[in-house]
Amino acid sequence: DLPRTFPCHPWLDTPDGHASLRRVLVGYSFRDSDVGYCQ
Repeated sequence: DLPRTFPCHPWLDTPDGHASLRRVLVGYSFRDSDVGYCQ
């Protein structure tokens, strides 16, 4: 789902941007386990 998240953002629509966003989302999911994954 990461490629579909902010597809027009110039930085987040790159492999490095996807990796950074993934780290943020995984970290947040550990912090707030009630949220977990949602599409």
